[in-house]
Amino acid sequence: MPDEPNQDPTKTAAPPAAAAKPAAAGAADRRKAAAEERRRKAREEAARIAALEPLSAPHEKGWPWSEGGMTGNRKKKPAILAVTNENCTGCAGSPVCINYCPVDECMYWIPDEDHPPFGRIEVDGQTCIGCKQCISKGPDGTFLDGCPWDAIDMVSVTEVEAKLGVKYEF
Repeated sequence: MPDEPNQDPTKTAAPPAAAAKPAAAGAADRRKAAAEERRRKAREEAARIAALEPLSAPHEKGWPWSEGGMTGNRKKKPAILAVTNENCTGCAGSPVCINYCPVDECMYWIPDEDHPPFGRIEVDGQTCIGCKQCISKGPDGTFLDGCPWDAIDMVSVTEVEAKLGVKYEF
């Protein structure tokens, strides 16, 4: 029976504010514990990456996650080549450009000696076919799959050869 004569017996009284505080505190504790767990996992992953065997030479092609598929000689000399610019961050160890590249070992990892386990991606101009699958710039300013940092430019082969002082044999 309700305490007051005009009170509806089907309605229940709201819990006291003191009872709501422990539930809120419990939720906050769960969020804090989840955040700590995420930080712990991130530290473990960083330690695992740092423990990987470093590349023996600065330009060694040993990127372990390369999934390119093309091998063999090109049919013709490409008009343009992919060149990474200063925006390249290596995508913190998971570069998408390598997965989009159809050529085996065209793109490779160069570690950052000052900030391990970070680094950047370089493109081998001798194997690049200029397909533009690694870039994110599409026609009329559209954004496509590829480098999320806009760190790959397509440059004419003659400009790349002149800047590097090499002559690629295609």
